[in-house]
Amino acid sequence: MKAVKIFLVSIFIMAISLGVRAQEKYEYANIVYQAITNGRYELYTTIDGKFTESKGKVDQGFTYYNLTPVMELINKMSQEGWELHSSNSLALMGGVGYYYYLRKKKA
Repeated sequence: MKAVKIFLVSIFIMAISLGVRAQEKYEYANIVYQAITNGRYELYTTIDGKFTESKGKVDQGFTYYNLTPVMELINKMSQEGWELHSSNSLALMGGVGYYYYLRKKKA
């Protein structure tokens, strides 16, 4: 009886350790799109510890509603295997900030 218990416990411990190793591992990215007045925007990206910044002006519409620059970037990253994990927006002094969090399975 004791041998059966030891065998069952050892099988249980091995199953748990295999389950822990089988968890998905991800890379994460963060995109901040700050819509500013007069059609201007700022786009900040952090991917794998590398920060990039770009500034520009939307061609048409109100900056707060025309999210074309950030949507183009998210679509490009989606084709590279990234998936949108979550998003948020925040009213700021003189603009609106849109926050996007993406993840990609590690190879």
